[in-house]
Amino acid sequence: MAIQSYASLSEQLRKDTSSLLVIAGGHDPRNAENIEYSAELSKLASSLKLSHATYTPPFNATPTPVDVLFLHNISSWLKTFLLQRALILVYTPTNEHFGIVPLEAQLHSTPVLAIPTGGPLETIENNLTGFLRHGEQWPQILDMVLTKGVNPEMGRRGRERVIGEFSKEAMASRFENECIDVIERTGGIGQGRWLLKWDLWVGWGVVAILLVMIVLQLAR
Repeated sequence: MAIQSYASLSEQLRKDTSSLLVIAGGHDPRNAENIEYSAELSKLASSLKLSHATYTPPFNATPTPVDVLFLHNISSWLKTFLLQRALILVYTPTNEHFGIVPLEAQLHSTPVLAIPTGGPLETIENNLTGFLRHGEQWPQILDMVLTKGVNPEMGRRGRERVIGEFSKEAMASRFENECIDVIERTGGIGQGRWLLKWDLWVGWGVVAILLVMIVLQLAR
C-alpha cells in the first residue's frame, strides 16, 4: 500500500521534493516467505515505474538515486536515524494488535500515517500525532506532507503522549491500577488483608501475562 500510494504522487512532485520512500525491516535470506515477499515488493515497484534498490548489511555499497529504497536487517542506530530524519512513517498493517512501530516513530517526533484499525486507534491521535486514513486517502496525505510539510507541534505532541502514556513508568502505573481494580471487583479486600479467591488468582494471571507481553514489546 505504501508503494502504491507513493507511486500515485506525480513524478514532478517526487523530483522537486527529492523525496525517497524507505522500506526497512528484518529479512531472513534463508526464509522462503521472506524472499518471496521481497521479490513481490520489488516487482510491484517496477510495475509502477518506480526505480528501486535493495541493500543489506554492512551497507557499504555506493547508493544510487532511486524512488524506493529497500533496507534489509537494519541496525538499531540506523533505525533511529531513519525515524529521526523521516517526514512521516507510513504504517501499513491492517487490524494489527498493539504494534510498537508507531510508538517508536512518535517517540522520535515523527508523525504516523496508518489505517484506522487495530493498535493505531489507541496509539495515534488522529490529526494530532498522526493521520488515521483508509488506503485510498493516503496519496492525499503524502502529497500534503511533501508540499506543505508537517506542523512541528504534531511531532512534539506525539513524543509527549508516548512518554506520558506508553513509557515503562506509565505502563507500570496503569498495571498497578488494573491490579487494584481486579482486587476490588472480586471482593478481595476485607478485614485489613486480601482474600485471594479463585477468580482473583485468575485475574492476577491475566494481568501477569499482559505485563510480560508489554515488557517483551518494550525490550525490542
